[in-house]
Amino acid sequence: MFEGGTRVDGRIADPGQMSLGDHICWTIDRPEEHAPVLCAYFMRGLELGCRLFYACDRFSPEEVADQLTAAGLDVPALQDEGTLVMLSASEIYPPAWAFHGGETVARFRQQADLAVADGYAGLCAAGDPTALLRDGVEIESIVEYELLADRTIRTSPLMSLCIYDGSWSSGSHVRDILAAHPAHLGARPAYWTSSGDADGLALRGEVDMAVGATFWRTLEAVARIDHHVTLDVSSLRFLDVDGMRALERLARALYDTDRRLTLVAPSRLLSDCLSTMAVDRLPNVKVAAKP
Repeated sequence: MFEGGTRVDGRIADPGQMSLGDHICWTIDRPEEHAPVLCAYFMRGLELGCRLFYACDRFSPEEVADQLTAAGLDVPALQDEGTLVMLSASEIYPPAWAFHGGETVARFRQQADLAVADGYAGLCAAGDPTALLRDGVEIESIVEYELLADRTIRTSPLMSLCIYDGSWSSGSHVRDILAAHPAHLGARPAYWTSSGDADGLALRGEVDMAVGATFWRTLEAVARIDHHVTLDVSSLRFLDVDGMRALERLARALYDTDRRLTLVAPSRLLSDCLSTMAVDRLPNVKVAAKP
């Protein structure tokens, strides 16, 4: 199994900080930002000995090739030797009626395995999944897809820059998409998540009224992915009353289907709140220390 290093977490300013195992979200608002960021990201991939891969949407493969050439990359040579692969997003992301998050993640993993088989250190992948929003894929399915993707990326010879077109994302959808990624280019979300050391989800930041709906979507998504749910809450700095009720709601929903909820390393304040609302006394809830 691929053994990655320390992952970037939270807000970053430079895609050159990324390494294999990293999964970063970027919501792009101005088209002129695209070329310099993508070029810096791909230059980092080349430094690491990776194959470069891009599933293009807002810009066609031909337009991206022109942008990279103007930024100084020898695109024809990279393509001829198989180091640069560019496809249209429709070749990776299926239409809404056929979309399945796990199958889409598997396509990226297959590309990473092919890169390693061809002698590369891994795959430096960029993808523009905006077509999922445009084609009407439910935001709940996109959140689930990104959480599944993060688990795969963390344990694979793969790094991923997810480029969402901000013009197709409402404010609430932007919060939901950012929260499903462990790191963010430029943006500074109040609440976000990353895959845990084992199955489960690590919750980070602060949950208040502004991100309450986003918080619940991530809880719903991980409950669809896992039978028993583990939430690492050690880096959750604040959880308001509605957030606490969301945890209770999740625990009761899991109880109805004979499933457990494990909360890992809550702070003293969070532990007190769990006790006050009797969440920790529900029969299927376990509070555990960090392993």
